[in-house]
Amino acid sequence: MHYMIGEFAPDVPASALECDGVGSCSIGSCQNIATDLSDFDRQMAYYAFEQVANIDHTYKVMYYATVEATSYMSNAHGALVESFSHAGNIAWANFKRHRTESIATSLITSLLLAVTGTAGFLSTFSLPMVLAEMQAIMMMGSRIMSAINSVQFKRGLGAASGSIGLVNNIYLGLNFAIHGWYNEVDVPGKVNGFFEKLFSGITHMKVQQVWKELHRLMEGDLNSNGTSLPDLLKTGAYIEQETGLRARLTDALEKAYFAVAVDALWSLDRTYILDTDLDHFDCTADPRGPPRNRVCLPERPGHVYWIYNIHGGEEGDRGHLKNAKVRSPVGLRKFVERSQDYHNITKEDIVRASLWAQEEHLVNDQGMLINKLPTKWVVNDTHAGGSLAGTFTIPICRNPKGEAISSVWSHKGRNYPCMCGEFSWVRNGGYSPEKDETKAFLEKTGFFASEDWHVFCSLHTKCKKDESVQYQFSPIEGAPNMVDMIQHPYQYCKHPNAHVKVGVFDAMRKILYWRHGHPDRDK
Repeated sequence: MHYMIGEFAPDVPASALECDGVGSCSIGSCQNIATDLSDFDRQMAYYAFEQVANIDHTYKVMYYATVEATSYMSNAHGALVESFSHAGNIAWANFKRHRTESIATSLITSLLLAVTGTAGFLSTFSLPMVLAEMQAIMMMGSRIMSAINSVQFKRGLGAASGSIGLVNNIYLGLNFAIHGWYNEVDVPGKVNGFFEKLFSGITHMKVQQVWKELHRLMEGDLNSNGTSLPDLLKTGAYIEQETGLRARLTDALEKAYFAVAVDALWSLDRTYILDTDLDHFDCTADPRGPPRNRVCLPERPGHVYWIYNIHGGEEGDRGHLKNAKVRSPVGLRKFVERSQDYHNITKEDIVRASLWAQEEHLVNDQGMLINKLPTKWVVNDTHAGGSLAGTFTIPICRNPKGEAISSVWSHKGRNYPCMCGEFSWVRNGGYSPEKDETKAFLEKTGFFASEDWHVFCSLHTKCKKDESVQYQFSPIEGAPNMVDMIQHPYQYCKHPNAHVKVGVFDAMRKILYWRHGHPDRDK
């Protein structure tokens, strides 16, 4: 920046162009450009200074949006834990190291996702013709760009457009830092304290990275993505300031933070999604399970999705009637009945985001998110995870025939997700070790450490093992050791509970009534 001032605006004091995210960063007027330059070079220099000012402004916006959104979450996390988890008072210690990294990394990626979803120019922004022509001239190598380039180091891979390019760089830097931080942080023993400390730590790291990236650019260094200031200027994406970005980014960050936090809380309660084939003429009328748990996506016809959890706090009692009941995730009812009070998040959004995470192999691997995002993000694109991609990462069990569809809050009509894969549960129903996806599902949900899962599937559902396949699970500190019990996949199950029951009405004709359990108990 000092080089640019000396070369093109020597009469402007350096203090007027600190461009450090705190001080001034405006050339003020084209009259402040050196008069010994040609008119063309003066114009190019003015546009370059304006772009630098807009880059500085974008970093300031990201700083304030991050602080505001985190302040909101810091004040709301207590109510959030109470409203969306059974886990408010349970010890976090058993799984804290296993879950802290993925949750913390998700919070970091939320910044990337929020900017990607709110920077409207990614799919709609187009420069006026005159600015497009100017950009082409700049790319050809006018004196202004040649002069700036002369003081730079080697180029990286180039820059993405606008705010998304800058936030990519911030994310990259944070991604390296987080893997060391999560092992060092002293995680409190309770979930409430965990979130309070996590939001505080991640915010501090984000703010530091924002200023670090800006400082690198202005000092002539390459940022985390190998991008230099000239690379950004040559895109022309900063010639016009992104209006209204702060408010939109703050809202998007709050929504993303909220979604990541709910996803983390639900993971503690072992939430999962069933992906079943349509077994009725209309998904919205599928009677096999409670309507609130059923999700229909127009872009995925022929599929019906079901959201459940099996809370580990009920485990330990003997007898299959004492096994933990299948439930709705705490707070699912809020997304169905009052989504406007919760950032307009719907159960459809939750399933879309989780499907995208599954298909892009992002469950427990959000750190690779930057390699998955399309160059031009289409806001709310349903096949790219919708507006919440990368936030909800609920594990999904493929269950074509729907044997695992369950009642809620009842042992009648209750089913566990005993087998996952592209096959039915009947004998000779298509199971093969190559198609079996159960092991990955057990690891992602934590069911591999669940005694109730093993007891219910083996003793009540009468699932039979395929002893030709040996499971190997990585132990988790503090988790129950189920290695001796859960060693093999199941190849078929004899007695999943039926979804309908045949009865007699007026002693004359048979009717069907649906066994949905007690969905009225959902919170």
